[in-house]
Amino acid sequence: MSIEDRLEDVELLLQHQRYDGALTILIIAIAASARKVYPRTMKSFDQPEKAMGDGESFRYFLGSRIKSIIQNNSSGPYPRRSSLLLEFRGRLLNVEDIIYKYCRNSLLHEGVMDPDIELVATFETPPQATFLNNGIEISLSCGEKLTLSLGWLDLFKKVVCEARCNNPHLPNVQKKLTANPDFNDPEFIEDISNKYMITPNRIREIKRAAYFIDPKNIKKASDDELRLHFKKALAASVINAEWQHRLASKNIINELGELQPIGFELMRIIGDNYTIATVPIEEL
Repeated sequence: MSIEDRLEDVELLLQHQRYDGALTILIIAIAASARKVYPRTMKSFDQPEKAMGDGESFRYFLGSRIKSIIQNNSSGPYPRRSSLLLEFRGRLLNVEDIIYKYCRNSLLHEGVMDPDIELVATFETPPQATFLNNGIEISLSCGEKLTLSLGWLDLFKKVVCEARCNNPHLPNVQKKLTANPDFNDPEFIEDISNKYMITPNRIREIKRAAYFIDPKNIKKASDDELRLHFKKALAASVINAEWQHRLASKNIINELGELQPIGFELMRIIGDNYTIATVPIEEL
């Protein structure tokens, strides 16, 4: 039986609304995938072999994949954590720690979900947080109890299905918006943030649109043409509705999604100083 077989089981369980059962199988698939990336013994430069326990491999793999999917962040050395901190039982914990200790352990060792964690199809009151990225939408409410939307099951399926360890045929390079060698990207972000009181995350969303349009097209476009290019990017959902609203709140675009002077300035800087380059893929 393979990981693919386990995922077929998940679909059958979801069809019958057996959500805890689907989560149990997904946890098994995550653990199996984690062991492909982090075997029980790993060689390192300072010691012949280093033991990695089940908990470590599970948390590192799940945390890295969540960070890549939800934050589009696959930078930095492995192993790494999600940095998605949730309040649970009076503590701030990485989500992968919660899933391992309170979902994985309870389901596999006790056969039931921890009573303070619940998967729901709908929330009785609006969730405290919602994240939408890469076709995945997850919502949650946390505190003494943790309530997770069914979108978390979609996230965990994506964690497994699209992991490179389960898709060895995938190319090991990708196209990415990259600053030109003579351009200081961190300095640009800091200067713009200070000048207009704009968070780096808003600049990130503008970069998404710039990637979609392509810097070389930005450079040769008139303002009217660039405005149309940007509208096409929005129509393609390159920037989701929540972030469009946040960009409008800082007058980068207006409520109709049209570039404003600050938006034009950002796009022109990106067009002049970035290219779309092919780079190695670091993601698991």
